[in-house]
Amino acid sequence: MTEDDVDTPFEAFWGDLLDDVEATAVEYREEGWETHALTVGDVTALYATDKPYGLDVLVPESAFELVDGLREETTFDNSEVYARTIGPTVFLLIVELASETNDAVLIPAYFNHTTDGELLDAAAEGEGMRVHVRSLGSDHRVTFVHEDHTLFEPDVDDEETDAEE
Repeated sequence: MTEDDVDTPFEAFWGDLLDDVEATAVEYREEGWETHALTVGDVTALYATDKPYGLDVLVPESAFELVDGLREETTFDNSEVYARTIGPTVFLLIVELASETNDAVLIPAYFNHTTDGELLDAAAEGEGMRVHVRSLGSDHRVTFVHEDHTLFEPDVDDEETDAEE
């Protein structure tokens, strides 16, 4: 086995998260939801005071157009956030729900709570955590606001357990 064959811990847990996205999408479909699992290119934590704060999630143009179209047609009135902390990284599965049309948008994301701790501070001081979905080269974003920013906080118990393994 060469070094190229070994995934980094981040890649391994990201792969697990993507598996969780698919499993969660199946569960929602079985409950009658139309699921839209986004393929994410990059996630950036934004917390500068002069710019929008939150998680900036980069997706392909087709995925952005889908989310933008859904946002124009319906209201996303509920959400679920699943988080797991592995070392300094908080891995997230964010599910945005539109009960009127039974649409569920599944967004995998992550941030480093050690280097991007100001993200949580900005969310606490602002109107909650914001998740911005955008495509490459576009300044237009679809923004989901989560009033309970604590759903995005690192799980100290998970972090300590994973550090011991």
